[in-house]
Amino acid sequence: MRIYKFWLHPDLIFYNTGYGKEARKIYKKLHEMPNLVIKKRKDEYYQRKERQRLIVEGKMDKSEEEEESQRMKIFLDILLELKDSGTTFTDDDLRDEVVTMMVGGIETNAITTCFCLLLLAIHPEIQDKLYNEVYSIFGESDRDVTWNDLNKLVYHEQVIKETLRRFPVGPIFLREVKEDIDLSSKYAI
Repeated sequence: MRIYKFWLHPDLIFYNTGYGKEARKIYKKLHEMPNLVIKKRKDEYYQRKERQRLIVEGKMDKSEEEEESQRMKIFLDILLELKDSGTTFTDDDLRDEVVTMMVGGIETNAITTCFCLLLLAIHPEIQDKLYNEVYSIFGESDRDVTWNDLNKLVYHEQVIKETLRRFPVGPIFLREVKEDIDLSSKYAI
């Protein structure tokens, strides 16, 4: 609505309307979750920094440091290190980056799921095969799925991979060949 009504473009006007006040409430709710994630990771980050300081001072065992070094850094950890190293990253910048990553992860899954459901609607015989596979593993039980169950869902994996092949999340990858490639008879069709 704000796009179509030019008089609502300025923030000063928009946020003084009922629509703007409602939008503020929604934005506040939307920002609560990433802010909680950031707060939790910040706390963990500063606890790790404190442990590292204690190890350097000899007040803590090094075996815990080795355990820490094996832990993979997530994107937010890298952003916190950047902020800590003196860059001009604000908490709002951190939140915006976290929201971008969360939306990117959710949106790609949602789009793939939609395409998969579309393909299943077009091909009911594939639906039946998927149903039979699930029924052969779970039967009439309503138990939770385990890791072992996932390994048995071979046909499901094939369907998901075919969906991703036909409707890739990132459909365009530009590549340039930098040198000649020798395609021996081993690769001939």
